[in-house]
Amino acid sequence: MITLCALLDVLDGAMARARGSSTRYGALLDSTMDRVADGATFGALAWWLAIDGQHVIAAVCIFCLVGGQVVSYVKARAEGLGFTCDVGIAERMERLILVGIGALLTGFGLSWGLGAVLWLLAVLTTITVVQRLVYVRRQELGASRAQEGVAS
Repeated sequence: MITLCALLDVLDGAMARARGSSTRYGALLDSTMDRVADGATFGALAWWLAIDGQHVIAAVCIFCLVGGQVVSYVKARAEGLGFTCDVGIAERMERLILVGIGALLTGFGLSWGLGAVLWLLAVLTTITVVQRLVYVRRQELGASRAQEGVAS
């Protein structure tokens, strides 16, 4: 279900743009609902894992939830400051597909599936945050150097 919903989520923005009915408010609403959906997905998984006695994996799941929010925040904040920030190894779609695969593996009897994917996701999410921060920092340094060159 998680993977199916992630795929459908990608279509809504594409359909709005294709129909010419996309708006800035629609984009804001879509991004807001994405955060709510991520919270519900990862929160429910963490709750299920905790009830199942898998407390360490539940904590990793919460780390993935927070990390996913930070990935989105860094992009939004960077763009609000006038930078571009379309980089990262684990954006929202990749995160949801991975969680869906982990859930499927667990559902098919591989009890380690979801835990392994969540650990992988924790690493990839951390890398993505660092990638975005470094990318924006390089843009800022490049702009500063360009201004210094003009001032000279």
